[in-house]
Amino acid sequence: MPYRYTVPYSLLERGMRGMPHKQPEQWSLKLLQEIEDVSDIEILPFGRWYDTAESDGLSSIVLRDGLLETPETAWAAERLHQALNLPGFKSIVNPARAPLGLVQALKGADGTYPIIPPRFGLHRKNGEPRMACFLMTGTVAESFILGNGYTSQPNSSGKTRTDKRLNIQPIFGEYQRAMAYIGASLHQPCVAYEFDNACISFITRRKDPERLTAFNKAVAPPAIPLNASSTPSSLPLPLRSMTRGPQPFHLGACDNDRLGVHAVNMDFPVALRFETTIPVFDATNPLLCFNKDREALWEDLFRLPLYHGEIPATALVTVGYTAAVDEAEGTSSPPLLSLGLQFVVIHLLRT
Repeated sequence: MPYRYTVPYSLLERGMRGMPHKQPEQWSLKLLQEIEDVSDIEILPFGRWYDTAESDGLSSIVLRDGLLETPETAWAAERLHQALNLPGFKSIVNPARAPLGLVQALKGADGTYPIIPPRFGLHRKNGEPRMACFLMTGTVAESFILGNGYTSQPNSSGKTRTDKRLNIQPIFGEYQRAMAYIGASLHQPCVAYEFDNACISFITRRKDPERLTAFNKAVAPPAIPLNASSTPSSLPLPLRSMTRGPQPFHLGACDNDRLGVHAVNMDFPVALRFETTIPVFDATNPLLCFNKDREALWEDLFRLPLYHGEIPATALVTVGYTAAVDEAEGTSSPPLLSLGLQFVVIHLLRT
């Protein structure tokens, strides 16, 4: 079947009408739960995807009903509901549910980063702010987290990109709200993100970065000052500048990067190195209890046994990821949102 939509990033422009917003399906919300409206943020997917009923992502209702069809997977319907409503804790934020104000934008010359506001007292040991780590639940489409990773097709200049990545088919209503929430928190009226094959991609740094971007560096460059007039008076917290101030956590040569250390400490870098082993936590035991206070829940999740190997397609997972926005100076292109793979929780393996 040929692709119905092929939208390269180069054809996107600021001010374009983005993908229609969908709200999380009512069954997936907790009783009387309300979430703030961020539908004024234009979300602009680019890539290739089919013009089908599933082109916007999975329906949580269809996924739930499919799990209930067989006794072996019926337990996972409740787990799906729990995964979609995972509570944030410390630097972890569920953007499909969270109120604005849990995340603040840190802007510099290379990009804009979501951080945890200083008023929460969650600083790194060196006094710098912690990066916000977001959550998204879906089913795995492709896993390239081991070995040689993933190498892209050559672009118009003949260059390729090699990184580690996980592609998931997201749940509609959930991921649109997540993308818009991140855009609103970063004071972006629109954000563009890769949506090839109707999947969201979570990535590490490039194997051999040739240019500095918000993801591909070890040391942040000099920051630019902010004009106070750029701070809106709406719900998102004010932008913070790196000038003589805080810096995002880019992994340096001497930083501890052993398996799972960032998740256990809840202290996440902007992006993991290509060489880093991605922590994948095995939560496939149906007896695992998710109905506990948030501190105990996340401590227990990060103590789970690790899953070794590529994650099979169709596995039900929750991804922990960071975000950063690169802005092409002097162009009409919309801000480009990159999502950094930090950890994965596997809820169900399906054959």
